[in-house]
Amino acid sequence: KIRATDILFPEGGMHRISGIYKGNYKADYFNEISASLIYDSISETLKQLKKGEKIRIIEIGAGIGGTSEAIFNKLILFKDHIEYIYTDISRSFLFYAEENFRDRAPYMQTELFNIEQSAVTQCIPLGAGDIVIGTNVVHATKDIAHTLSNIKALLKKNGLLILNEIAENELITTLTFGLLDGWWLHEDNELRLEGSPGLSSANWKIVLEELGYQETAIFLKNC
Repeated sequence: KIRATDILFPEGGMHRISGIYKGNYKADYFNEISASLIYDSISETLKQLKKGEKIRIIEIGAGIGGTSEAIFNKLILFKDHIEYIYTDISRSFLFYAEENFRDRAPYMQTELFNIEQSAVTQCIPLGAGDIVIGTNVVHATKDIAHTLSNIKALLKKNGLLILNEIAENELITTLTFGLLDGWWLHEDNELRLEGSPGLSSANWKIVLEELGYQETAIFLKNC
């Protein structure tokens, strides 16, 4: 079997795989949607903030920061009003973020966080996030409902969850990531797309609403 680290850290480093997560039409399209949703939410929330309060954004499974970079570029005007917690299960990605994003996002801090484990046992306080965002990370877990429950614990009351996730089968994606153990971790097969760890848009909506997420909205694009 091929380990994730064999693909993620070939000679030349993480920059060799960055084109999967940014700099291509599909990735940039959805990263821009995520960044715009956060921008709009902050614009509204700022009107209600008391002096000295800040809006806290938590990114789960941030990886090499394809989505993060789009968000940082979008939020330049709000840099004095936000905190950004950049998390991943791997410390290597946190080092990468510190090296590549610290100058443009001085409000960023990095933390290890495993979305398959309870937030109670980890470093981020419960209910800490005004906004939680994740890109192509939730599907790579054993139990979607359990994972989304752990993520929900990070949110403040009436907080915003933004997920950029798989909602259809694609041959190129399966051929690429199907080499990794993580692609086949799931144990809740009844929820997943056939031959994929992703969920249909209908099943994403069902699971989120069953867990108490309200006012769910789905954005789809055929590319």
